[in-house]
Amino acid sequence: QRENPEAKHLSKFHLDVLLSGFLFAAFHLIHQYRDPVTFALYFCSGLFFAAVYKKSKDIRLPIFLHAFSNFLTFWKPIWIFIFNYIYWHFLVK
Repeated sequence: QRENPEAKHLSKFHLDVLLSGFLFAAFHLIHQYRDPVTFALYFCSGLFFAAVYKKSKDIRLPIFLHAFSNFLTFWKPIWIFIFNYIYWHFLVK
């Protein structure tokens, strides 16, 4: 398989990963707060997902990691609900 010389140039400075991180942050800011801290957080996440894809060459792994990170934002409210349910229905009499 022949490699694209332009792709090698992009990869030399990791511009492909940087562009992916920038686009990830830009698309997520459409529905989120538009401040530099939020942009930086999404940019770092985008860099991480792009680097994982670049290393693994399998798109399923970054998709799974993105879904898992989305799940983690809901973990705390779910745990609080379960804890309160158990507390009030089984421990308080």
